[in-house]
Amino acid sequence: MNRRVFLRRAAWMGGALLAGTPLAAAARVADGRKVRWKMVLAWTRDMELFKRGAIRFARRVSLLSESRLAIDVSVAPEGMTPSDVLGMLERDEVHCSHCFARDLAPRSPALEWFSSVPFGLTPAGYDAWLYGMGGAALWKQACEPLGFYPRSMGDTGPVRFGWSNRNLNGLDDFKGLRVPAQGVVSDVLARAGALPVLPEDGTPTVSALASGRLDAASWHGLFHERELGFHKAARMSWGPAWQAPAGRMMLCLNRKAFEALPASLRIIINASAVEEDHRLSADFTARNARAMAALVTGDSSILRGIAPEALTAFRRWSHEAAGDRAASSTLARTVRDSYLKALGELNAGKE
Repeated sequence: MNRRVFLRRAAWMGGALLAGTPLAAAARVADGRKVRWKMVLAWTRDMELFKRGAIRFARRVSLLSESRLAIDVSVAPEGMTPSDVLGMLERDEVHCSHCFARDLAPRSPALEWFSSVPFGLTPAGYDAWLYGMGGAALWKQACEPLGFYPRSMGDTGPVRFGWSNRNLNGLDDFKGLRVPAQGVVSDVLARAGALPVLPEDGTPTVSALASGRLDAASWHGLFHERELGFHKAARMSWGPAWQAPAGRMMLCLNRKAFEALPASLRIIINASAVEEDHRLSADFTARNARAMAALVTGDSSILRGIAPEALTAFRRWSHEAAGDRAASSTLARTVRDSYLKALGELNAGKE
């Protein structure tokens, strides 16, 4: 596919998300002028695939724009949270970022549904909801008050519940379990009697698991977990991925900076985000599958399953907890209703 055809096919991506963008603002950067952006990633240095995806996106933008738009990519300084990165966007200190929407849910509760919720949409389901079932317009609505436009850009795929040296068969096994969790997942585990703690970076998490300060933990899928040595810190990987059937990532575009670009550069950004959305998701799928194969080749007993009766309880509590969080705002309720409608339609006819 040549450059012109690729851009034409991808131009639709800006439709729902760019509705109402002032043409005067878009004209502030002349078509022939070269622009340089700063992109700060809300990832840590041990999140290898995440960083690769962002760098590929930046290179693609430069290539398609024939260097009219260059994006300098850097990892957020150590100790900086996703909320801190959002603050940089709001203060116009950076032009774009890459993160999980759920990390910004304290600022906009509706964002909880744009990363993953327990027993919810799979990566393919997110594609359908965002690209074809109205999810993108709601995502834009949730992010506009925060000063940025969202784009879907990658998915970790399902993440097994976690590594542990404890048996996690039935509900009683979760009582007193010290495990990193946030959002709806944290609410569910608390109802099970677990002791959720705030998630940390990958290296401190695996160290805490090895020392016994944590009883269970996961880290964005088997590839990154194996790279960091989770399988050495704990004997068993417990599934299924009830708490994270997907892990959708978000490209955040500073609204002022984006609107100041000419239409041609905005289309290139949209096109590059669409391409990287699928490329990065495929990378995670492939790497996680290879990590799974390597782990079970060494010891097939490493993979364990949580008992069905416990999963039934988790499903019920997830529905209740998500409902409680959706009640916090009108937009959150609207987003949850749209999400559940899409989930129901996509699951229709499945056993």
